[in-house]
Amino acid sequence: MAISDSDFRNWLQQLSNGRGNPVVLIEAKHHDGSSVKTLYLSDAGYEDPTDIDAPNYKPVVLNEVVIDEVLDSSTISAIEIKNLDDAWRNYRFIGYDFHVYFGDKSWPRSDFRLQGFNKTAGFTCPHPDKYRFEFDDLRSIYFDQLINGNGLGAAAGLPFVFGRVFNFEPLRTGSDKFTYYTPNIIASPEAVRDNGVALSGYTINFIADGTGDGLRIDVQLTAPPSGRVTIDIRPGVPPNPNPAWLSSNLKYLLQQMNAYMQISIPLGSTLDTAPTDDIGYAFYQYGSAREMLTEMCDSLGLNPRINNAGQLDVIQISDGGTSTRTVTDANVRGFMSLDAREPPYKQLELGYRRNWAVQGTDTLAGSVSAANALLYSREHTYAKQTRTLTGYPFVKNAKVDTLIYESTDASDELDRRWNLRDVERQQWAFKGDATFIADDIADTITITHRDYGLSAGADFVVLENRKNLTRRTCQLRVWK
Repeated sequence: MAISDSDFRNWLQQLSNGRGNPVVLIEAKHHDGSSVKTLYLSDAGYEDPTDIDAPNYKPVVLNEVVIDEVLDSSTISAIEIKNLDDAWRNYRFIGYDFHVYFGDKSWPRSDFRLQGFNKTAGFTCPHPDKYRFEFDDLRSIYFDQLINGNGLGAAAGLPFVFGRVFNFEPLRTGSDKFTYYTPNIIASPEAVRDNGVALSGYTINFIADGTGDGLRIDVQLTAPPSGRVTIDIRPGVPPNPNPAWLSSNLKYLLQQMNAYMQISIPLGSTLDTAPTDDIGYAFYQYGSAREMLTEMCDSLGLNPRINNAGQLDVIQISDGGTSTRTVTDANVRGFMSLDAREPPYKQLELGYRRNWAVQGTDTLAGSVSAANALLYSREHTYAKQTRTLTGYPFVKNAKVDTLIYESTDASDELDRRWNLRDVERQQWAFKGDATFIADDIADTITITHRDYGLSAGADFVVLENRKNLTRRTCQLRVWK
């Protein structure tokens, strides 16, 4: 039976007290010219005491092993190893999985905890006696990819729509026909307008590209329009009298996005609890996954990162979380530094229902109401909160634009951000002992300290944790 989280934390405390027999294990997948295999390495040597057939983790690591966990990424420092075999020079490590585990020599292998995951980005031989593994932020592998229009089929096309979008301009493909493309799910017009005037009587044709990659959607008007045609689009179908609309939440859209990239992004469990607000994104020309993912997550106050299991996490920083543990000055090495102060918001505006085809008021039909002329001529609609601040004379008003569609969802997100900054927030940095190795990004921990006004204890959220597994210390940045 594997050790519990509590057992692991107790062992880390023993390490801080000078007891235990820690070892860092590395499993580096590679292609040796005939098949994919794993190279088993360590900093102090290890063989599973419970399994005589288990691999021998050779003691070859020459430098410190550091796992760099920050709010938006998880990376591994460059690792140098002894050259025990010249054949390693010809192995193909680049692009294959690289795992780092931490535990005690007395433990079975199954009790070791995963600390780092990456794909080997470089494998060099800087000296005849050693090799060097190098790593990039996994976001560059997964996020810096093109969204390939309407999939990879022969009918790939633009403009391309994910989710729910407002006032989108389709491609004119005939005198009275307009076209857009979607993932392999029907997304229908909620409304069609000609220079801002609502149209009726149009027909919709959903045309598969023949590969299962996606759909071409044609909107056939009853007559040529007099001006610019725009559409509100929503996943689902609009039968009368009850439309059968589908959700346009983040997890659903990322599942759709994965079908249109060369390398799919493994989706982590945090997406199951991410906000379910209707959002959407549109491409008039090819764009990147980073562009779409970043704007979607920013809209919901989420930080996208590839975690140490190689999956996409979306983390929302909030206060009031349940503290995972209490630490004291005995766990802090040296002093704590106050690195940043975030004043409360004085005024915050949140933009929602992005307008994908902003229209000048002089181009709209004369029959368009003043309210709708304003709606179609500005990029976002705004909700706002204000308060009177004392003691912060230079705080400026703030504004954030989002992809949130519904006003009620926008109001909820505005309230969440507003309440999060109803008091001054602070970021502190310090070095901690081995016990902090078990603390993950966004964990809440309670710190009690004889100094810094923390004698009664205060809750902090972990923003950064640079784990030096060799020295058994951590460099942290926390927020309260």
